[in-house]
Amino acid sequence: MSPERRRFLRFEILAPVKVDSPAHGEVRCVARNISEGGICLETRDPLPLGSEVSVYFGAEEETVMMAIGRVRNHYFLNYGPENAPRSFVGMGVRFSAFHDAEGRAATH
Repeated sequence: MSPERRRFLRFEILAPVKVDSPAHGEVRCVARNISEGGICLETRDPLPLGSEVSVYFGAEEETVMMAIGRVRNHYFLNYGPENAPRSFVGMGVRFSAFHDAEGRAATH
């Protein structure tokens, strides 16, 4: 097993998010894991690599926080037992900034 190379601790989650791209429009996704540096999103059609995106987090339609970033990876995984194969399609977004619900830059 290779050593962990990630800079930030990742947390497994399962939460709906909205992703908006100036070039490609709005996409609904499911967040699968998140860290301070980025997020893994499950979606049927990953946006092109390098796409600028805003990721909106919140309950129902109320935005609590927004992260700005770029699509850095695509994921196409097949897994599970032979009699019940499953698949995962998604994209990885690297964050560059965070904003609160009012659009103010969040600090940590």
